[in-house]
Order: sequence, then structure tokens, then C-alpha cells
Amino acid sequence: MSQLAHVAPHTPSAMESIAAAKALFTKDHKRKQLKIVFNSFDKQGRGLICIAGGLSSHDCFRNFEDFNDIELQKIRRGMQVLQGITKRIYTKVGDVNKLKPSHFTL
Repeated sequence: MSQLAHVAPHTPSAMESIAAAKALFTKDHKRKQLKIVFNSFDKQGRGLICIAGGLSSHDCFRNFEDFNDIELQKIRRGMQVLQGITKRIYTKVGDVNKLKPSHFTL
């Protein structure tokens, strides 16, 4: 009975693993993630971010890569504003998915 040579899969060296891990924390990687997230929102989500950041509601139809640097800083500001709002709501009343219509009636 003949035995076949077993080829082990390539195991990256420590330096290769460190380089791959560092690549996850670069500015380009984060920008790519921001682009994917922003472009995945529907027009309502994009509109909320744009308006909260001081852009026009019509900017919700644009893709992330279509904004200039100043507009991207406004998008960043809009995300910060919305994060502050949602954090405050969650801190004060908890998970909004658990709120009932009766909580909003007199």
C-alpha cells in the first residue's frame, strides 16, 4: 500500500501574522469600513446622518466616495450626534425595541 505525501497548509510566520493584524487597524481599512456601512444604509439612514451633520437631505442619494473631505467631516459629525442621541435614550429608557405604545400615551 503506497502512502501519499501529506502536504501541510502554509502556516504564516509570526511576522506575516503581525502584518495581517496591523492591516486591520490602518486608516485605509477604517475608511473602507465606513464606506461599506454608509453605502449600506437606505436613504432614510443616510439622510439622518447628513442632516445631523449639517448637510442637505438631498445628499442622502450620494455614495460615500462622492463626498469631499469637508463633507466627510460633516458625515462624521452627524454620526457623532446620532450616537449621542441613541446613547442617551438607551441610558435613560433602555432598549427602545421593548417600549410599548402605552408608554407614549397620556
